[in-house]
Parts: sequence; C-alpha cells; structure tokens
Amino acid sequence: MKKFALVFVCPALLLCATEQSPWKANDQPALTPGIIGEWDDWAIACPTILKRGSKWWMLYEGIIFDTDGVRSAFGIAESDDKMTWRKHSQNPLFRPALSETQSCSSPCAAWWRNGFLVVYIVSEDPIQAAFSGKNPEDAPVAARLARSDDGLIWNNMATAQVPIFSKTSYGFQPSLYAEGDRLHLWWVGPGTDDQPALFHSISTDGLNWSKPNGQPAKEIDAREISGVRVYPSGDFYLLTYVASEADKSSGQRKISVVTRISRDARNWTAQGPPEFPLASLPIDGTPWMIFESDGARLFWSEQQPNNAWRLSSAFCEKKNYASH
Repeated sequence: MKKFALVFVCPALLLCATEQSPWKANDQPALTPGIIGEWDDWAIACPTILKRGSKWWMLYEGIIFDTDGVRSAFGIAESDDKMTWRKHSQNPLFRPALSETQSCSSPCAAWWRNGFLVVYIVSEDPIQAAFSGKNPEDAPVAARLARSDDGLIWNNMATAQVPIFSKTSYGFQPSLYAEGDRLHLWWVGPGTDDQPALFHSISTDGLNWSKPNGQPAKEIDAREISGVRVYPSGDFYLLTYVASEADKSSGQRKISVVTRISRDARNWTAQGPPEFPLASLPIDGTPWMIFESDGARLFWSEQQPNNAWRLSSAFCEKKNYASH
C-alpha cells in the first residue's frame, strides 16, 4: 500500500496569501475523481498536459482507495479549451505490469518521434516485501519508460537504462520533455551526503542516458522542494516545483508552487509567475503549468472536504509578472 504524508497549513495563512495573489482559481475543477469503486475514485494526480493539434491532451495518475489499499493507474483526458476536460471512456489506458508488492506513481509524458513516451516510478512496499520473503532493507525504487503511438496502447521499453534508482525508499517524481532529437529527464534525488539535489540526464534514443549532472537543491531554494517540472522555452529553461517550510510564528507548514527561470539550467532566478500558495502538499503530487502568450495556467491536486483529491486550476495574467 502507498503511504502519503499530508501536511496542512492554517486557513488564516492561506487566506492572507491568496488575498494578495494575482492568481485566479477556477470555480470548477479540471477533473474530479470517479464514483466509488472506479479506478480513480480517490485522487487525480500528476498531470502532463500537451498541445496536440487543436486539442489539449492530458495523461494523469488516477488513484483508488479501497479495502485492498491504495493503487494507481494512468488515464487520458482531452480538452478544447484547457478548462473543460473529458476522460477517455476506456480509462485507465495504461496499467503497468506490477508484482503484488509493487506500486506505480508519478507519471510524466512527452511527445517525441511521432509517439508518446511516459516515465513513471515503480516502488516496492517494504512491509509487503517482507511478508513475501524479500529483504525490506532492499526494496528498490526505479523509473520505467513506456511508449505509445496513439496514447491508447502502451508498451514498456524494457531495455531502457533510466538513471533513476534507489535501493531504499525515495519519493522520486521525474520530469520528462523532448527537445528536437533529445530527451531530457529531470528529478530530485539524494546527492552528496544524501542531501537533495536536482539531477539532469539526456538521451538520444530513450534507451541509453547520460551520466546525470546534479545541483544541490539548496542552491535553488533554501526551502524543501519536490514535484519538480522543467519546461524548455527558447533560450530559457522554466522550472516549477513545490516549496515547503515551517512557519515560525504558527508552527504550520507554508507550501507554494514556485517558478524559476534560467539560461544555463544552473542559475535560477525568481522571474516568472509569482508563487501560488497551497493548502496542503499535493497528493503524490507534481503540479503542471502551461505557459502561453497571455499568462500561465497551473494545475494541481487539491484535497476536498470528503478527503478525495480533485485536479484544480488557476490562471495568472502575464501582465502580473512579465515586467519582473
């Protein structure tokens, strides 16, 4: 079973932050969990949103929570306007092959060489592994790659040597994008002295990957960071992530989605959309941001009063940050 640590902030802090924020949250969610018993009845998480022709295409993680525990699979949704989304009638379109002690999570997709690629994480549950006779101290976590020509039928790339792996539990959340003939893979993982670092690796075939370059996370932000996404934009790299820290006055956690910009993927500045405050850490969560000529649109997992997690969105006009 997956384990999720939920962290909440004081509602007064959130209200104070949003009153001053140029971000405007949509009243209607982008996607909601399915009805009880459906494959995504508990949470919608980790969206990837790509423009395909005149439509917007989303791959997301759906999570069910029932007497068998918490289990994930991956589904597709489409939209004409980025606001109203339609789930595919045959979802989930991708259920990775897993053992009884494994779970999948944190997908990120890209369009490359006339097809879709998705990178995702497969984790071994230490407790379940122990019950199955495996060594709980050697429960691996690794990334896999899969490909689809149409987004409907997916096949694992079994020979891909994806450089994301740990023999101990770690919450990897990979970010994948294509730029020309190259694939770029980014993730936060344990670096020097097991301190978090932002890693980057490149591939020209999806099978063989370069030795990762790492940058200590504290060089990017003194706060704890997770849910990293990197987007190419001409001569720039755009970095978004979730930052959290303890509020000294209240003892609560302050959580927000942060955007940074860089020319060299090393020196990240605070230009771009202002920080967006969150009420809690997104479930299994990596938000997604769409950057367009009129502004930025954010998608994130938001907990509801019934404890289910829907996919919400908010928009920030470019005039609120273009001059920063």
